[in-house]
This record gives sequence, structure tokens and C-alpha cells, in this order.
Amino acid sequence: MASFLPDESVSGARRSYRRLVPQPLKSVVHAVATPLARLRNDLRWKLMSPQRRRMWIDARLNLKDSTWLFVLGVNNSGTTLLTRILGLHPYIRDLHAEGQRLTRALPKPIDFDLRRMWSHRIDAFRWTEDDDPTPAARAMYDWAPHFARGSGYLLEKSPPNTVRSRWLQANFRPCRFLVVTRNPYAVAEGVRRRRNCTLEEAAEHWALAHTALHEDFPLLQHALHITYERLCDDTQAVLRDIESFLNLPQPFDMQLLEREFDVHNMQDTPALIQNFNERSIARLSPSEVATVTRNAGIAMSQWGYTPVASSDD
Repeated sequence: MASFLPDESVSGARRSYRRLVPQPLKSVVHAVATPLARLRNDLRWKLMSPQRRRMWIDARLNLKDSTWLFVLGVNNSGTTLLTRILGLHPYIRDLHAEGQRLTRALPKPIDFDLRRMWSHRIDAFRWTEDDDPTPAARAMYDWAPHFARGSGYLLEKSPPNTVRSRWLQANFRPCRFLVVTRNPYAVAEGVRRRRNCTLEEAAEHWALAHTALHEDFPLLQHALHITYERLCDDTQAVLRDIESFLNLPQPFDMQLLEREFDVHNMQDTPALIQNFNERSIARLSPSEVATVTRNAGIAMSQWGYTPVASSDD
């Protein structure tokens, strides 16, 4: 277990930057700095020997006193909200973006023109302990400059991790997983609303990803299942469960319950932690509810969600 000695100055500066700098200015800085940083990163990788790379990664991430923490869950399931909450804890170091966007070592949905529908090429994303381990070192190397220095937990969230958790477990040691699920009727409605896809495609996406996750979950050595519904409705209790699961040396600051989080929601504005399921599901007609049930009913039952019977039943 990590010894938890965070670099407060670095993590504090990063959080201040996120809070105080307007998003348009952040976008300009990112557009200018990113290509230069990638060029320098690629050059350093090429010039280093494999042994030197490993030493650099270990030192930069302080792996001997750190534990990887992966958030698993499909798009629109509350994973961004959970990640933002976790990043407020002083013993959890997070990235400023999804890890998949900060490395070319892992396949990205955009590479297949899929965006949020990455499960429709699940063969490209479904990795287990039997798959090639070499991308792991490059991913760690690419992520290292984006993590604040210190020790504790290294937090990463990318939706396709939902179907490659066993590969992560085999190649990122030690590690733990927080698995987030959300009512598939709300997920499918939200994915359709935010992306140009059919409700049937969105429901299939939920079912494919959660079927794979259901198969992998018993094989994960350290994993905690969290529902979006309980995270929103009983946030304090969920955070207490996480504190215990991660053996954190201090609790979360519950002032976060009064904080607005900038995450994707129906209002598309920063909001307090709240459950948007009811409003989202209300946008579905009875026939659309039946479409989700038809395409995701078996998988949702596996995760404790009750399929809604159609009006014809």
C-alpha cells in the first residue's frame, strides 16, 4: 500500500488552474502546448533504453509508493462525476483528461470513428491478461508528466477500460478498481441525446460493455461496485465505502456536497451532485423503453437493474 505523501504544492496549483482559468483560455493553452509536449515526449522515448525508460517511469510516478486506481464504466454512467470527486482527495492524483487521450499506446474510439459507441468494435478494445503487455509501459510513460508528483493513488478513467480491466490488472501493479453502473434506460437516453446514434445502438452499447464487465468482475482482485444512483442519492455513504476500500488515511472533505461539478448532464451546466435519472427516463416513450429492454434486458438484470415490462406484456 502507498505511503501517501502527496506534493501539496503541485496538486494545489493544478486544482487552482482548473478552478480559476476560463475554459476558452485552457483550450488555447492546450492547443499550443500539446504538440510540443508530444514531440519532446516521443523524442525522449526513442533516445532512452528500455531499462532507462523503466527507471524514469518508476521515479516520475513514484511507483514504489503508489497504487493505480482505475474507474470502470461506460459513457454517461457517472464516471466523470466520480473521478472529479476522487480528484479532490489529497492522496489521489488524477489526470486533467481521460488517459486514452493522453497516449497513443491504447486504441481510442475516435480511431474507429465510433466516439461513444466503442463497444461496436469490442474486438479492438477487449483486452485480457493474455494480450500484449508492451503498451502498458508506453501508457505509463505518456501519463507520467501529467500526474502531480507525490505518492498515494494514481487515478485514471477511460470508458474502454470497462472491457480491458483484466489487462490493466496484469500490467499495472498494484491496482484497484471502482466499477460504476447506471440505469441503462437513462444511459441510453443520454448517449442518444449527446451523440448521433439510435436508441437501439445506445442500448446495445450498454449491454455489450456490461456483459464483458460481468464476465471479468469476479476475476478482479480488488474491485468495488458503485451505482450512479447511490453515488448521487447517498454520496456520503458511498465515499465512506471508498475510504475503507482504498484504506485512505483521512476522509473526504464533505464540503464537496455543496460544490458544483462541471460534468455532462441534462442542464449542460455545472451542478450540485444530483440524480438525473428520472428526468432522463421521462424523455423516453413506452416504445423506446421497450427498445432498451429488448436490447439490454439480460445484461441489466445481471447488474441489479429491473427490466421494464412493455405495455403489451
